[in-house]
Amino acid sequence: EDDLPDLIVIDGGRAQLEAAMAVVRELAVDRVDFVGLAKARSGKRADLPEKGKERVFKPELPVPIILDQKSPEMKLLVRLRDEAHRFAISYHRRLRAKSQVSSILEHVPGIGKQRARQLLKAFGSVAAVCAASDAELFKQVAQTPGLVIVDPYMGQQRAGLPEYQTKVGDRLTLVDVRTANATEVTVAGVTEDPFARLGVLMGGQTADAAFGTQPSADLSYVRWKPDLDDVEVAAFTDRMADLGLEVQSFEQIVGDAISTQVGLFRLFQAYLGLGLIAGMGGLGVVMARAAWERRRSLAIVRSMGATEKDLAWMLTYEGLLVSGIGVMLGLFLALFTVDRLLGATERFGPHLAMTWPVPTLAAITAATILGSYVACWPVRRWIKSRDWSGLMRPGG
Repeated sequence: EDDLPDLIVIDGGRAQLEAAMAVVRELAVDRVDFVGLAKARSGKRADLPEKGKERVFKPELPVPIILDQKSPEMKLLVRLRDEAHRFAISYHRRLRAKSQVSSILEHVPGIGKQRARQLLKAFGSVAAVCAASDAELFKQVAQTPGLVIVDPYMGQQRAGLPEYQTKVGDRLTLVDVRTANATEVTVAGVTEDPFARLGVLMGGQTADAAFGTQPSADLSYVRWKPDLDDVEVAAFTDRMADLGLEVQSFEQIVGDAISTQVGLFRLFQAYLGLGLIAGMGGLGVVMARAAWERRRSLAIVRSMGATEKDLAWMLTYEGLLVSGIGVMLGLFLALFTVDRLLGATERFGPHLAMTWPVPTLAAITAATILGSYVACWPVRRWIKSRDWSGLMRPGG
């Protein structure tokens, strides 16, 4: 109780003062005076000062005390209240700014409080972190133990649709096959180009912790001079081969990486062509069956003045309509499925977008129409060679 002040000023009017006094009574605090300080909100009532004037409230008095606004006592109370305001607002602003900075960085997967402090210490601000170049960020990763940068399909063991994609924040375990030493690291970045085959990029401290001092560089990237001709490139490749090194161009790397997918797509095209041929053959059989079962109806139409050519084209148009609806429905389902598949997953790559192969679609449609026309040729030939007069006689 010796540390208690003589006077406690409450920032507020009657309601705030009563709330404070309720707490004081629970704590059984005495020997301390309490007052409330608040400005008048309205000057309409006769017992209130003009709007904006300060009023002093005491617990035992039903009405506020109105002091001279220029008196030393009032100036002291106002100065105490304003200083409390300034301190509280400044403190909360610092807390809010700190929490905002912390929350922005810590919401990034793989970045905790310690990592956020390291980034802020290295770059100075969140804006500087966001504006940092790839080289600056990589330099920071290289200087921080336990952080690595990987390509998105690192560890993929088979061709085709990848089983998974490495993401920022993932935890990886690096194992030294010589000593069986296992070291856990955090993915701090993922490269955009899956064909670069960067594997795992790490700083010297991380490499020493995982593999000791034995690791050595086994992959280098060379940029040709713009004026370098094919002969000089071939000579350089031969010199590297004499040293036991393998030289590959990015074109060759990409070609090898997508060769399986290209072969799979070619197989799809072959099956599509085979299915188109089988479908056209089936259409010819169906149309021949339909013409035979409807021969009496066709004879009636023939007796009404239609020629054999009219009957042949009528059945041909029917076949074209059936095949056209089928191919349009199939193309719509195929395109819709591809569009939804690309939109629902990034496992094909982050920059792969749906395109409309208009020439290919037109070629498939034209091939379907032509195939349907050819498939109906036996029906047209049968109609033209048929003796329709016999079908109109009883028992025909």
